[in-house]
Amino acid sequence: MSGPKADTTNSVPARKSALGTQPQRDGLIVCLICDRAFRWLGPHLRQRHGVSVEEYKEQFELPRRGLLSDSSRQKRREHALHLLATDERVRAGLLGNDPAAERRWLKRARKAASAAYAKAGVRAILADNARHAAAVSAQKRRDAHEQRARELGHASLADLLAASVYLSNPQLAQLLGCSTTRASRLRRSHGAPSQYRAFQQVATQAHRKATKQQAFEQHLTQLPPAAQPRDQHGRWICRICSIPAASLATHAQQAHQLTPAKYLHRVRLRHRLDEAAQAAGYRDAVDLFQQTLLDSRGGLAAMLGLSRRSIANLHSYFPDLPTRTEQQAKQSRTLAAVRAQSGKRQRAHQNYDQLARMRGHASVEEMMVLQA
Repeated sequence: MSGPKADTTNSVPARKSALGTQPQRDGLIVCLICDRAFRWLGPHLRQRHGVSVEEYKEQFELPRRGLLSDSSRQKRREHALHLLATDERVRAGLLGNDPAAERRWLKRARKAASAAYAKAGVRAILADNARHAAAVSAQKRRDAHEQRARELGHASLADLLAASVYLSNPQLAQLLGCSTTRASRLRRSHGAPSQYRAFQQVATQAHRKATKQQAFEQHLTQLPPAAQPRDQHGRWICRICSIPAASLATHAQQAHQLTPAKYLHRVRLRHRLDEAAQAAGYRDAVDLFQQTLLDSRGGLAAMLGLSRRSIANLHSYFPDLPTRTEQQAKQSRTLAAVRAQSGKRQRAHQNYDQLARMRGHASVEEMMVLQA
């Protein structure tokens, strides 16, 4: 009579194995469906193949004992015996009031407990030996690091770590001949954290500053000599205060609080003013402003191709440009009023001339004579 048919809806074909036997491999129980090994087969059957333990046992005609490996079953047995030997409530619940059974199980439990305690003692000895070996190995590493520090010319490892705070962890590891993790732990244990990032930030800022200085000097050399002159010693002459300086960028920042870009803007503006003044027949911008102190800002702005607001800001940009005194400013306003009045009279006379021509007269004087 053949056994019951297995449910193969959620399973793969079974591996070849004698019915009624549950194979094990390396202390683990082997699934007869997928040939994988586990300590306990129940969760695997439900999650992977969708079959229960009872269906699995019925399919392969297995005994009704649990699907546990021998190692797991032995651990559970030792744990149960330990509970029987130490916990009276567990012993009373399992054995009831049978004194003979209680003595029998107590004997077996104590024997199993003594074996477990012996194993625990061996484990403690092995753990102690491992800790001792780790301590010896750590001491050897410390001695090797101290020797390496003395070879590099330092009194101790602490002095070496204090002197190498600007090195990165990989660089320190290469210096000591250890791993990067070991170098980081050495720094933490000796209280000497790495300053490599701060050093790199300072170095990067210095490099950027030098690069900007080099680009600024290159822009200055591209300007015409009249725009940015030098003295007889080759030093740049500041176009704002006319003071020679070896580093014009540093001078502009310290003396005038100007960045190199803003200073270049003012140099180009001053060169533009000088060219406009020379085109108008003046020597330079200083001569132009000196000769036009009584002129209006509108006329000066039209001559230089700038706005009135820009003309007003030029004196704050270039202190060497002449400025009006209070009396000159009053004279300029009076002159502007006279010019405005004269312009009004001229425009009125032009309007009268146009009216006279419309009436057939040559001019407004002829029309007035005829009307008189």
